[in-house]
Amino acid sequence: MRSIVVDHVSLRYRRSSRAALQDVTCELRPGVTGLVGVNGAGKSSLLSLIATGRRPSSGRITWDESEPSLADVRRETSWVPQAAAPPRNFTAEEFLTYGCFLKDVPRRARTSRVEHALESVCLLDSRRVKCGALSGGQVRRLGIAWGMLSEPQVLLLDEPTAGLDVYQRRGVRELMRAGLAPMVVVSSHSFNDLESVADRLLVLDSGRLVFEGSMQQVRERLSAVESHDPEERFVALLDSVREVE
Repeated sequence: MRSIVVDHVSLRYRRSSRAALQDVTCELRPGVTGLVGVNGAGKSSLLSLIATGRRPSSGRITWDESEPSLADVRRETSWVPQAAAPPRNFTAEEFLTYGCFLKDVPRRARTSRVEHALESVCLLDSRRVKCGALSGGQVRRLGIAWGMLSEPQVLLLDEPTAGLDVYQRRGVRELMRAGLAPMVVVSSHSFNDLESVADRLLVLDSGRLVFEGSMQQVRERLSAVESHDPEERFVALLDSVREVE
């Protein structure tokens, strides 16, 4: 997987007077790409389009300069939505085994695939714990393990740290640094969660892409900002790209 190109993509929901995405063009590359913006900026909408959960109202999305079939994209991609919640009565191991079935993982490979996924997210000791008894951070990590079951080329994580405390957020960030897939796209409204793990950053504002660049370019843009507070740094970044427009 060399790149995914989002080419002049717009998305409008039927009952909304405002476009969720407006003429977005960007390129996703191997490594970790951070997708940041305030609530309602269009982050989840863009991830759903990449995962083929929705079709764009206009524009197109190409993979390595071609337009693969839905089956090909879904075979190469795992999408972990923010609201994903495992059945409370399943154990972590049962939930992932069921995931292997849904993802067509060969039967002979399921046990090792589940064990590897649990170990990767530090949940191997909780394999027989009911999902309803897991903490919020453990549920988030279990969702990431679910996304890894098919050994995807592209892993899409929608707000994986939402609602977690500071220690749980740090644990999820450490996972994202571990190379979960060749290409990882992580959305967040928290700049702090992305600044330390992403190679590149995309900034969405009211459905429009207002910045695309490397984290080095982001740091250069913020070099004059004295504050180390993540929220203030994000506001400064958003203000700076709005000024350019």
